[in-house]
Amino acid sequence: MIRHAAVLLSRQPLRPTATTPWVAAAVRAVRWLKENDWGLVSSTGLQTWELLTALASLERIPLKLILPVTSQSEYLVARASQTLQFALDRSLVHFMAPSDSHNRTAVMAQRDQAVVDGAELLVPVSIRSGGTMAELLTQAEASGRPVERRFATEYQAEGPALKLSLEGMPLPHEIETFADDLVIHWTRATSYAWPQERLIEYYNDILNSESWPRSGFRTLKRILDHRRIIASPRHMPSNIPTVSFSALRPSEAVPLMKWRARYGHMTFEPYGIGLRKSEAEAVGILPVTYYDREEEPEIDPAQVWQWQSKGIITDWTAEEEYRFPGDVSLVGLAPDAVTLFCLNGAEAVELRGRYPYRVLSFLA
Repeated sequence: MIRHAAVLLSRQPLRPTATTPWVAAAVRAVRWLKENDWGLVSSTGLQTWELLTALASLERIPLKLILPVTSQSEYLVARASQTLQFALDRSLVHFMAPSDSHNRTAVMAQRDQAVVDGAELLVPVSIRSGGTMAELLTQAEASGRPVERRFATEYQAEGPALKLSLEGMPLPHEIETFADDLVIHWTRATSYAWPQERLIEYYNDILNSESWPRSGFRTLKRILDHRRIIASPRHMPSNIPTVSFSALRPSEAVPLMKWRARYGHMTFEPYGIGLRKSEAEAVGILPVTYYDREEEPEIDPAQVWQWQSKGIITDWTAEEEYRFPGDVSLVGLAPDAVTLFCLNGAEAVELRGRYPYRVLSFLA
């Protein structure tokens, strides 16, 4: 009979790495469980639970996986998708749902309780005082549940600084005076997996990297290695997957590189791929048509991706945006039609050594 333990983690700051204390301690805890023939109880839908689920898959230990779902049909879909996302060995996994509730909020609240209830041993790693996980641990220990504390680490509420600002900083002459006729796709760091990336690959990179593996620079290199800019439906009309560009000169784009606290990321960072405007328009990358919200026109549904409200709080016309519906392939573009932008000189040297394009950096 397999015994299962739960490694307990409170909600943690974004963008951990292999050297983040709670990550390193969680790795040690899961490997200790494996050495002592314990299985793991974990879940999905939250960074901490997902990292533990990825560890169980990578270490190939038995896993009880709590799926926070609200219906049987959702359970069946989640079981299949999470098996794929985490490369799970079905012979090692027992799937469970936390309750039969159809209320999403209730299910998420019951998920942590279900993990604790499904474990014969509790292994606290990084617990926030006064939080839900601390309360669950106290209740379980009071009821006689055994607790292994050797992997406990101090809870750290603050994570790495995620904000980047170039405003007011002197820019190299080649950036200040850059005036080529380009449309530029700007990218940024992401706090989650890249589009079309499996979660097992994402968490494996976290577990093996001393710096954030989904930085703006690494995102730019991934686009170049795949020779494709992947479309996203986020913030797009009718959720149509679209790739956005800007016709602003690089120096003009700097004031728009802002921290968005609501979303936990920058609008974009100084990492971009510029395409000569004539060639971009030839493949269907077209300027956005802006309109006043009070006078919204009738828009052909097939062309809705090309339209954008001017905005009320934010003036979106300042971005001089171009768009393309779907992924943008870099295959077939002449090297002299492409310009790359990065933050500093060291990154520029690396890009010049890997790709056949002109490269400019925002810092000397």
